[in-house]
Amino acid sequence: MPSQQELRAGAARLLRTKPPPQLPVPKNAYGVCLTDGVLVAVGEELRKAAGCEFDPDNAAHISTAKILAAEELPKICLVVVPELSLSKWRAHLVRTKDDSVCRLLVLADDSSEAAKEMKNSPAVVKELLSFLRLKDQVPAWYPVIY
Repeated sequence: MPSQQELRAGAARLLRTKPPPQLPVPKNAYGVCLTDGVLVAVGEELRKAAGCEFDPDNAAHISTAKILAAEELPKICLVVVPELSLSKWRAHLVRTKDDSVCRLLVLADDSSEAAKEMKNSPAVVKELLSFLRLKDQVPAWYPVIY
């Protein structure tokens, strides 16, 4: 996990070079499902970096960590994997094939012709999956809930 200063510098550089994608909201999105394990681990690091306590047995701490990670993880991924292209800078809720719901890091979506384009090479996707510790996952298309 990058340090707080590295994240701030990376975020500032990112905002200067890549404007955030805008609406419309897609009906389908292609990407990587963020597991609870990933969200809790990243949220724990972010809480600790902010000087907050984290108790893995406290449901409120876990919930807050997951919400924080879901909000910040797309931007962190863009800093850690500089060649990464996301069609949306927030994780969308999607319905998976087993009818469960997950937060999706959106690599492409059907909101526009430009957003449908696959812009990430297999090497970039592999680097992203390695950073997220999701090496066994394969990006896929999912229907968007929100």
